[in-house]
Amino acid sequence: MYKKVVILSILIFVGCVSYQKTGDMPLVTIDVTRDTAHIATPNPVHVKRGHWVHFFLAGTDDLEIQCDAFDSIGHDHGHAWARAKDDAKTGEHKYSVTVRGRTYDGAKTYDPEVMIDP
Repeated sequence: MYKKVVILSILIFVGCVSYQKTGDMPLVTIDVTRDTAHIATPNPVHVKRGHWVHFFLAGTDDLEIQCDAFDSIGHDHGHAWARAKDDAKTGEHKYSVTVRGRTYDGAKTYDPEVMIDP
């Protein structure tokens, strides 16, 4: 089972990197099996106002995302999505990641960020 999770994590990461390079819809890989200081890749993720960002969890648990700069937030098992508000303030915003009822949100060791671009 561990090998499957590692392989899936690598495949998702490679997909995220290729999407980030093409400038298409931003993707974030969330892996809570790692050190909590580095569970989001990329961090920060860049998204333009009014555009969508997708989050994928390495594993099969439910994933939820919360951020003051997002609207239209949704999730389905290990996939979450959100739209950057049209009037979101540009710059860095912290977001929280909830997996299995545990929230990772700006603790000293972990502070995931989204960068809202104009």
